[in-house]
Order: sequence, then C-alpha cells, then structure tokens
Amino acid sequence: MSILEPTLKYLAYVWIKAFKNAPFITGIATSIIASIISVGIFYADKVDKQRREETRLESLNYQTQIEQLEQTEVGIKQLLSFIELQKQNIREAEDTVSSLKKEQETLKPLVESDKAVVDAIFRAQEKRNQKNVWRERWIGFAFGVAASLIASFIWFVIHLWSTEKKKA
Repeated sequence: MSILEPTLKYLAYVWIKAFKNAPFITGIATSIIASIISVGIFYADKVDKQRREETRLESLNYQTQIEQLEQTEVGIKQLLSFIELQKQNIREAEDTVSSLKKEQETLKPLVESDKAVVDAIFRAQEKRNQKNVWRERWIGFAFGVAASLIASFIWFVIHLWSTEKKKA
C-alpha cells in the first residue's frame, strides 16, 4: 500500500462528489488545474534549459581552448615536417647528425607537455558531460513519478466512478 494511496482516494472522492454536483464546472476546473501544472512543468524545464545555456555561454573559453588546440596541432604538424626534412639532410651530411639529435631531445618535452595539456582538457570536458547525464536522468525520473501519480489518480477516479454506478 502506497503512502499516497489514502490521499489519492480522498481526492478522487472529492472530485467525484464535485462532478456529481456540477459536472461542467468540475470539468473546467480540472482542465484549468491540469493546464496550470503542465505550464508549471514546462516553465521549470525552460528555466533549467536557460540556466544551462547561460552556463555554457559563460564557458566560451571552450572556443578559445579549441583554437589553442588547433594552433598546437599546426605547430606539431610543422614540427613533424621539419623533423622529416632534417632526416633527409642527415643522410646527406653526417656532421649534422649530432646537432639534430640534440634538437630532437630539446623539442620532445615540449610535445609531451602539450599532449598532457590536451589530455587534461579532455578529462575536464568528460567530467562535465557526466554531470549533465545525471541531471537529465533526475529530470526524467521526476516526470515519470509525476505521470505515475496522475495515472493513479485517474485510475482511482474511474474505479470509484464505476463502483458508484454499479451501486446505483
């Protein structure tokens, strides 16, 4: 037995009694209340979407980060092209071998540090996405509970209505 069942039964009895006394007014009032609840849920969802959009817009540094990543990518591609050119020059002159190895050792920490920054950015973005998943699941859960309560109320009204008709 649900905690809400006595309350739903009471509301169903009150609704049936009101409907018997004034069916037109009760129908209109029920429609208005259902509309108000629907508009309230719609408005709450709209406000939540606006808040999330404002948060996203406040974080416009994503675009800046993407631009920096693209610049880093261009720099890395240029660096790789440079290394290939130097490899060809190494084959032609053995005396440049030692200088190119030193240059490669100097550039390697730079490439690895850029990779660490990129990995950190992706981890942070993934963490934010996980938070949004849970919020959406809770909103879905709340809508499911509300729908269940409304369906229970309607079922009680129909059940009581049909029981009243059978008795009459």
